[in-house]
Amino acid sequence: MSQYLLPCSCGQKVRVASAQAGGQIQCVCGQRLSVPTLRGLRSLEEASPQVGKAAAGWSQIHGVIFAAALFVATAGVIITAYHAWAYFRVMPYATDYSPEVIQIEAEHIDKLTPEEALADWTKLVEDGLGPKDPFVWTTAQATAKTLGWWIRLGGGLIAGGVLTALATLFIGRRSG
Repeated sequence: MSQYLLPCSCGQKVRVASAQAGGQIQCVCGQRLSVPTLRGLRSLEEASPQVGKAAAGWSQIHGVIFAAALFVATAGVIITAYHAWAYFRVMPYATDYSPEVIQIEAEHIDKLTPEEALADWTKLVEDGLGPKDPFVWTTAQATAKTLGWWIRLGGGLIAGGVLTALATLFIGRRSG
């Protein structure tokens, strides 16, 4: 396709293609220029071919980065969704009932006769307290904390993947 140099009143010459004949184009100075018809274009100075200037579009690296960014964002969505689902299943069990348990045990101890209290104490001394089992809410809170970390990680992956994918749409594209 032939290209020509259309002079502007500012002294610049704007490159126009024969496909733009009869249309309008804007100079770098901001002035709108009317592109002559095909016959008029032939009277203009012919532009030298652009050597080494690549066509506009995506490079192969753009495609790889874009696909990788979408993969990372998708992985983030999966990680976030799974761990958020697990988080909301655990949260009903994460309420700390320690004050209620202490109150119930204190009421039980207050109702014991001295002989029953001595018998319980003797049994505890002989048998020991037994294995230490954590309360359900303690385990649920620890699990919720870990799940919260995974949710934040997934959110970060989503944000990073989406921002990188958007960046490939606007940054580093070759212009024509």
